[in-house]
Amino acid sequence: MKKSLFLIVVFLTLQVMPAGAEIEVLHSFTGNPDGAQPEGSLCLSGSTLYGMTTAGGFWGAGTVFKLQTNGTGYTRLHTFTGDDDGARPLGSLVISGSALYGTTYFGWYGSGRGAVFKINADGTGRTPLHEFSDGTDGGWPEGSLILSGSTLYGMSRGWMSNGTVFKINTDGTGYAVLHVFAGGDDDGEDPYGNLVLSGSTLYGMTWMGGDEMQGTVFKINTDGSGFTLLHEFGWEDGGGRLPEGSLVLSGSTLYGTTCFGPGSSGGGAIFKIGTDGSGYEALHVFAGGSEDGSYPKGSLILSGSTLYGTTSEGGDSDLGTVFTIQTDGSGYSLLHEFTGGATDGSHPYESLVLGPSALYGMTTAGGGSDLGTVFSLHLANAGQDDFVATWDGQGVYYRNSVTAAWVKLASPATLIAAGGLDDDAIDDIIGIWPGQGGVWVKFSATGTWAKLSSTAKHIATGDMNGDGRVELLGTWDGQGVYWRNNASGAWTKLASPATLITAGDIDHDGTDDLIGIWPSQGGVWVKYSQSGSWERLSTTATDIAAGDMNGDGRDDLLATWDGQGVYYRDSAGGAWVKLATPATQVTAGDLDGDGSDDVIGIWPSQAGVWVKYSQAGTWTKLSSTAVDIAAGVMCAAGATSFPGAAMASGAAIEDDFGPIDGADALDLSGNAPGGMNFHFAGGENLDPSGSEDDLGAPGPGEPGFHCLEQNHMVPGSVIADKRAPVGRKQRR
Repeated sequence: MKKSLFLIVVFLTLQVMPAGAEIEVLHSFTGNPDGAQPEGSLCLSGSTLYGMTTAGGFWGAGTVFKLQTNGTGYTRLHTFTGDDDGARPLGSLVISGSALYGTTYFGWYGSGRGAVFKINADGTGRTPLHEFSDGTDGGWPEGSLILSGSTLYGMSRGWMSNGTVFKINTDGTGYAVLHVFAGGDDDGEDPYGNLVLSGSTLYGMTWMGGDEMQGTVFKINTDGSGFTLLHEFGWEDGGGRLPEGSLVLSGSTLYGTTCFGPGSSGGGAIFKIGTDGSGYEALHVFAGGSEDGSYPKGSLILSGSTLYGTTSEGGDSDLGTVFTIQTDGSGYSLLHEFTGGATDGSHPYESLVLGPSALYGMTTAGGGSDLGTVFSLHLANAGQDDFVATWDGQGVYYRNSVTAAWVKLASPATLIAAGGLDDDAIDDIIGIWPGQGGVWVKFSATGTWAKLSSTAKHIATGDMNGDGRVELLGTWDGQGVYWRNNASGAWTKLASPATLITAGDIDHDGTDDLIGIWPSQGGVWVKYSQSGSWERLSTTATDIAAGDMNGDGRDDLLATWDGQGVYYRDSAGGAWVKLATPATQVTAGDLDGDGSDDVIGIWPSQAGVWVKYSQAGTWTKLSSTAVDIAAGVMCAAGATSFPGAAMASGAAIEDDFGPIDGADALDLSGNAPGGMNFHFAGGENLDPSGSEDDLGAPGPGEPGFHCLEQNHMVPGSVIADKRAPVGRKQRR
C-alpha cells in the first residue's frame, strides 16, 4: 500500500567552512586622520562593521570607525583627543540598538586610568559613562565590555591593585566593583581579555596569578559572589601559560588560548576546560615556523563544532595566521598566512567575527602604510540554507545542501521550529510531539532530549531577555503567551493568548520583541521587550515572520494578507514594501548568504515553496507545497550528520525520545511510537512493522539517524492541510 506523506518544511543555514579561504583587504589605515594600529576586534551589525584603532586620528589617540562588509563606506565616527574623551582604546565595541559602548586605556583629561564611554552608531552623542579613579576602583581596561540586558560587565588591569571585575549600567549608573584580584597563589592578577556570561555566571582569565604566577581561569557570579579559580596555569602545563585572550563557551565547556608555553620556549596552545574546572585538556600546541602559528593574543570564536582564531606570529612570513580547529582537537589547519605589504595585513592581535559568508578581522600592521588593515576571509559555501521536513510515519529530516543527503532528526512531529537553546551556535530542533505529552527540544550538539512544556498552540524562538541566548516562546489557549528562561527554566507571561506569534528585534535594542496576531484587538501588535509598551503594526494578517529584509541590521516585520500580497515593514522608517503576491505562509532567511534575509513562502497556485532573493529579486522554487516553513542554523561546519548515540545491542533500544524499556522496544508492531526507526549496533534498521526499513540503513556504530540520497525522499502527492507555527532564523 502506498504511504501518504505529511510534510512540514523548515529552512535552515548550514555553514560549510573550507580548509582554505580567500582573503581581501577591506581597508588599509593611513594614520592621520584615518586611524592606525588596531589592537581590538570588530563588531558586526547587519552588513556594517564597527571598530576602533589604538593610534592615529588627528591627535594620535585613536579612532572609532565603521565600514560595510564589502569594504565600502568607511567612515571615521570619532577621533579621541586624549583630553576630554580618553585615549588609546585597546578593546572592542559592543552594540545595543543604535548605541556603541567601549573603553579607553587612558582616561579623561590625562588621568591616565581609562574610561567607559558610549557613542551613537552615527558618531553623535559621545558620552563618558565612568572614569576610573584611585584605589580599588580599577583602571587601565585592556579588554572589551560584554552586555546583558542593560548591564555592561568588564575587567580592568588595575590602578593600585592587581585588576578588577566591574559592572555598570548602560546609562552610566550603578558602577560597582565585583571583585578585586589579590594575585598570589589563591587569586588571579592582571586580566587582559573579556568576560563571557552564562546565566548569572561570568567566566574569564587573568594573565598572571595562581600557584606559579602563570595565569588563571576563574568564574564569578554577576552579583560578585562565588569567585572560584577553575584552573591555574603552570610552566609545564600542557595547555601553555600566560593567556592574553578571552574564553568562548559552548554548553558546559570553555575554550581558550594561551600566549606562551608549554615550557619556556613554546608558542602557546589551544585548550578546553569544563565550567566546573574539570576536563582540562590541550587541543593544540602551536609550533610556530612556516607550518604553524605562534603567540595567539586574541580569542577564539565558535561556529557549531568549529573554532576559529588568529596567531600574532608564525606562518611562512612569520607575520601571523588565521587557523581553524574542531572542538575535539581534530582538523587543525591554517586558513591564511599573512604576508604584509600593500595587499595583506600582518600581526593580528585580536579575535575574528563571523558573518554570513566570511570571517572579518584586523591586523596591527601591514597594508599600504603598514599601519594595519581590516580584512575579510571568504568561506566558500557559507550561508547556504537547507530545509528540514517531517513525514507522517517516517520522521523529521533535514537535507544537507552540500552532500544532498537526508539525515533523520526525530520521529514525526505536529509542529516544529528551530532555535539555539544551548549556546552552541547551532540551532536545535524544537517541536510538539502529542504522543509524548508536550514540547520537546533535541539539542543539536549532543543529540539529547529535554521536555520544555506541555503541548502548546504555537511556538517560536527569540532572545527575550537580552542575555544572548535564544529562548522558547509559546502560546496556550486560555492562558497566554509565555517565554521560558533557559538558565532558570522559569516561565514569564508576556500577553494574553494570540493566534500566531513570532519574535524579532524590531526596535534594535539587542533584545527580541514579541510580535503576534490578536484578532480581538484587530491586528498585528508588537510588545517591546525593554519598555513593555505596545504598538500596532498592521491589520490582522494571514501569517507573520521577522527578518532583516533590507540588510540594515534591524529586524523587520514580514506579513501576508489575503487578496493583497506579501509585504515587509521597514522597522527603521515604518514604510511597507510589497515583495510578492499573497502567500499562505511566509518566513525569512538568508538563503544566499548576502547579509539580507530573503522572503520564503508557500504559493499553492505556483505549486510549491519559493524564495525571492532580496538583493537580486530572482525567484527559485525550493520544494513542492509544504505545510510549515521556518529558518534556523542547525548544522556544524562541514557536518554531514546530526549527532546521536549508536545503541549497543541488548535490552535497551533508543528511539528518538531517548532510551525506552526493552519490553516496549521489542514490541515493534504495538507499543513503539509509530514512525520511529530503531538502530541496533549491528546496523539493522527496523520500522514499526518489524521489516527492514527501505530508506537505507546506517553501518555498524554509526548514529541512529539515516543519511539518505535525495531521491529517496521526494515528497509524495498527498499533502496534509494542517497549520503549524512559523519559526524564525536566529541571528548570530
